[in-house]
Amino acid sequence: MTNGDTDHSAYDYNPSKPAAWSFLGIFTLLFLVHAFQALKLRSLWAWPLILGLFLEVLGFSMRYVSIITTIHSAKDVGPLVISQISIIVAPACIAAYLYMAVGRMMSFLGAEHSPVSHNILTRIFVIADYVSISTQGNAAGLLSSESLMTIRVGAYIITVALAFQVVLMMYFLYITIVFDTRSHRVLREKRKSIQPLFYCIYITTMLILLRSIYRLIEYATIKYTTTGPSGYTVNTEWILFAFDSGPVAVSCMILATIYPAQYLPHRKGLRIDGTYEEQKPSTRVWGFLWKRKQYRTIDNSKSATNQSFGIETGSQSVPLEDRMLDSYR
Repeated sequence: MTNGDTDHSAYDYNPSKPAAWSFLGIFTLLFLVHAFQALKLRSLWAWPLILGLFLEVLGFSMRYVSIITTIHSAKDVGPLVISQISIIVAPACIAAYLYMAVGRMMSFLGAEHSPVSHNILTRIFVIADYVSISTQGNAAGLLSSESLMTIRVGAYIITVALAFQVVLMMYFLYITIVFDTRSHRVLREKRKSIQPLFYCIYITTMLILLRSIYRLIEYATIKYTTTGPSGYTVNTEWILFAFDSGPVAVSCMILATIYPAQYLPHRKGLRIDGTYEEQKPSTRVWGFLWKRKQYRTIDNSKSATNQSFGIETGSQSVPLEDRMLDSYR
């Protein structure tokens, strides 16, 4: 251990209890706010974000417990391991929510403006993100091993998973920029009301990307020896709050202020031009993943009547907020 006061602690520095309590309070409040918004607006697709915030709450509650327990016994690392796994995995869940949000934006504004189908974006990116989450979570568990070789393998796996996550988010950011540019060129003033959501996606994605790059640098520079891990990033607590917990908290605050469900229809399939895309079931094996979905477009422009709870087209009834649609026309 590097500090004299931490000879009986699993930390290589004097961990701050007030900081742990502060971030526990922040993430608990954000968890409650987002859970309330999801229930109020019936945006059940926000579950990855809520899960990510729950993991942050779990991570910092266990961090506080670990600060207390490891002072008395450095061998009692259970809470510390849970804390590390939760805090490492949580931002990837939030990233999955961003992928789903942009997929719904593409469905609403028109997938033809995107270089990638919104179905592929949602499924491939979320599945890839899940692989990254499970890999990081399992590898983080290896860091508590007593075998130095196992610890090094776990750190290497986390580094590779984080590098994959960084590349994935950069590609996602590129797709979003192209989609934003193309849709703005065609729709112009029609999509003015949804523009704040693009700004929200850009800022939150950059914050999560910043956090992932920090974690990548951290695990790429840590040296594991028989005396424990060494490196500036792992031996300095303020970096964790400045480049991990801080950016994640700010991104969730922005998502609570500019809540995607307030800018998008409740039911996926409504387009900004007043048409509705009805998905036809795929008959191919793996069609749910690879096949570009087939849609039947129902034109509501002639016979649609504005109601508070839907758009009626002959015998077709599409339950969604037509009042929201009017704001884009």
